[in-house]
Amino acid sequence: MILSLLFAFLVSCPQVWADRGGFSPSGFEVFESGQNAIIAWNGTREMLILSSDVKSSQESKVIEFLPLPSNPSVSKGKTSSFDKIVDLVGSHLYYTSLPVGAHRSGKLSAQNEGGVEVTFHEKIGAHDLTVVRAEDAQELISWIENFLGDIEIEYEELPSGLEDSFSGYLDEKINFFAVDVIDANSTTRSVEPLIYEFESSKLYYPLRISTLFSGETDISLFILTSRELNEESILEAGFQKVAQFNVKLEAITKIDPNMTRLFSDSPYLYFFRFEGSLKTLKSDIAAGFSPILITANTAVAIFSLGTTLTLLFLLFPRKRMDRVLHGNR
Repeated sequence: MILSLLFAFLVSCPQVWADRGGFSPSGFEVFESGQNAIIAWNGTREMLILSSDVKSSQESKVIEFLPLPSNPSVSKGKTSSFDKIVDLVGSHLYYTSLPVGAHRSGKLSAQNEGGVEVTFHEKIGAHDLTVVRAEDAQELISWIENFLGDIEIEYEELPSGLEDSFSGYLDEKINFFAVDVIDANSTTRSVEPLIYEFESSKLYYPLRISTLFSGETDISLFILTSRELNEESILEAGFQKVAQFNVKLEAITKIDPNMTRLFSDSPYLYFFRFEGSLKTLKSDIAAGFSPILITANTAVAIFSLGTTLTLLFLLFPRKRMDRVLHGNR
C-alpha cells in the first residue's frame, strides 16, 4: 500500500518546469504536471533519466531547453526505471518508518550556423531532439529562430530573459543545450523518458533555466552516487532530503542495466524533494563528494604504521628488510 501511495505522490505534482526551460511558440500556457529525475554519478560520468507529464492550454508544439556541461549521448529510456526506483525508496521508507510526504528527423539547414554546432539530432519516440554546442548567446538565439523556421513552426516571440539565461550558462562554460520538440494538448500525457549520459566532474542538475517560467513546482530527485554526496548545493537550493541508504548493484540493474557501468560497489541512493516557487531556483545543482574524514583512531593507526616502518628501515639492512616485508625469496 505504501508503495502505491508513494508512486501516486511522486507523479501527481503541480505545474512544473523543473530541470528544463521551455515555451509554446504559439504563446499558449504550458504545464508539466509531473517531473521526476534519476541521476547516477560516479565522479566523472553522469547518467540523467528524465520523465515528465505535459499538457498545454491548447494544442501546440512545445520547445524545451536542457543545458549540459558536456556533449551527451541520448537514448530512449523506460518508464519502468521510475517504477523500480520508487519501489526501492518506498521499501526503505516502509522498513525504516520514515514519513513519505517530505518531499522531428532529417538534416537541418541551420546546422553549424553562426558558431552554433549541432552535435546530435534524432527523433526518439515523442521527442524530436537536437543537441547544440554554442559559444555566444546571441548566436544561439539566432540559431533557435532559424531552427523554428526550418521545422515550420511559427512563433510570436521567444521568452523574455532567454538570452540572459543562455549568457549565464555560457559564462559558466555550460556550452551544450538539448533542444527538444514535443506535441502537447489540453490532455495531460506522459512523454517517454530520455537518458542523457555525459562527462562531468560534478553531479549536475540544471535548475536556474526554469526561472523563465512562473508558478509553483514540485521536484523529485533520485540520486545514485559511488561515494557519499556533499548535499550542500542541493539543500541550499531548497530541497529536503527524504531518504539516504545503500543499494546493491543487482537492484541498479533493474532500474537500467547500463547504469551499473558507473559503479563497482553498492552505491548510495538519495531521494530529495522541492516544493515552492520556480522563481526561487536561482542556482543549478553542482555537487561533489563529501570529504573523507579521518577519525582520531585512524590517524593514530596511520601514525603508528609510519613510525614502525621508519624504525624497521633504520634498524634492519635492506636485504633483511625485504624479507620482513615480502617474505623469504
